Amino acid sequence: MRTYVMCLLAAGLWSTGGNCESNALAQETAGAAPSKSATQSSANLEPKSAVDAVQKLKGSWTIVAGVNQGHAVAADSLKGSRVVFGDETIVVFDAELKELYKASYKLSGARSPFQIRMTNELPNQKGTQALGLIEFRDSGLRLCYALPGGTRPTKIESLEGSKHMLFEMKRIEADGR
Repeated sequence: MRTYVMCLLAAGLWSTGGNCESNALAQETAGAAPSKSATQSSANLEPKSAVDAVQKLKGSWTIVAGVNQGHAVAADSLKGSRVVFGDETIVVFDAELKELYKASYKLSGARSPFQIRMTNELPNQKGTQALGLIEFRDSGLRLCYALPGGTRPTKIESLEGSKHMLFEMKRIEADGR
């Protein structure tokens, strides 16, 4: 199951049957599907531009919930990973900090949710793109993107049959929490 989730996170570079050469991912902090409504104000997190959004993205995040085409991803499969955003890259690590996935990304748009274009940098699948949306919400962020053959989502949601993935993340503080 953990391999399946890593495959899903790999921005469109997986088999929907779960066959993927990647290892495990994600650190457990919650376990529920991403919330459908905000419970607290996110005004202080709201980036003013795509450039500002990149600055707010930079750092380490943990996946707290996921939805695959309308179906919640099991919480136990989201244990131990770390997603690190740099200026232009996204790198996913497993619980042992082994690199599982790397992509370059570009944000665009004048307001949230911003459009994101991720381009895989894995040697055997280099150049495959996934189009999506990303927004800061509550104390974290939500990333929604299209699976192969899907179109960029117009809303941050993953409905059954949509070919969209949705991950909710929380920032990992400097002390590892």
